[in-house]
Amino acid sequence: MKVLVAVLVSVFMVQTVAGEVVMRRRRNQVLPSTQFITIVTRTSRLNYDKLDMCPLCIDFADEAIEILISLSLDIGVIDSCGVLCDLLASKTGSQVLGALCNFFCDIEGAKEFAKILQKEDLDDIYFCELVKGCPVFDGGDARITELTISPVSGPPGEREIDFSYVTRNGTGTGQLEVHINTVDKLPLDIRLFNEAAKPGAYSFRFMLDAEKSDDCHPEKFPCETWKKGNYTLVISVCNGECGSKHPHSSVYDIRLVGFTITE
Repeated sequence: MKVLVAVLVSVFMVQTVAGEVVMRRRRNQVLPSTQFITIVTRTSRLNYDKLDMCPLCIDFADEAIEILISLSLDIGVIDSCGVLCDLLASKTGSQVLGALCNFFCDIEGAKEFAKILQKEDLDDIYFCELVKGCPVFDGGDARITELTISPVSGPPGEREIDFSYVTRNGTGTGQLEVHINTVDKLPLDIRLFNEAAKPGAYSFRFMLDAEKSDDCHPEKFPCETWKKGNYTLVISVCNGECGSKHPHSSVYDIRLVGFTITE
């Protein structure tokens, strides 16, 4: 199994921003929020262990869940992992996605895998916990100890965000959500996969690009222009997907800080 996992990871590169798995908030919807923030440093590792299934499963789920749900509805009764996963490979043009599908499906068996796909509002983390791709830990905790943004006031441009939290018992498989309440009410957010961690202190430094991007395409989606006014930065540390109603999901802690864009 370890050999298979190593091979799959080497072919299926995890989609990252500065080493982080970026998770979609709304599937099949282009958001203008995916490039407004980047991670500069963090105390925990940036490069996941090559034999660690969880980040691999999360990225697979992000790519494949919607398609698998649609295919399972078309097929009806699923008696074989091979039938479903071959269709996934054919539809996506990716043999690696097909192989990963077979890997996770075989763990649960075809019928149970189909039941998992039928769960309402299935999210990536809950899916990976159900197929044993990610660990479940409900006894975790996290308390945010620092959230600062610099400069607090000034013209549009880069801002440095320092963020830290401590956990006494450790954390489960979850997310960090960075959200900004803007003057023009355009929602800006990004969710980063936060792997289950041991007790300790964890620190992060983000760079916020609070300036209108040259890549802005208003004909495709609304663009944030960073108008003059007051903004609020909100950071959440979550077990499971932030806002999920599924088991093993909760918000450990949330904190906000304001900043101002001047002329």
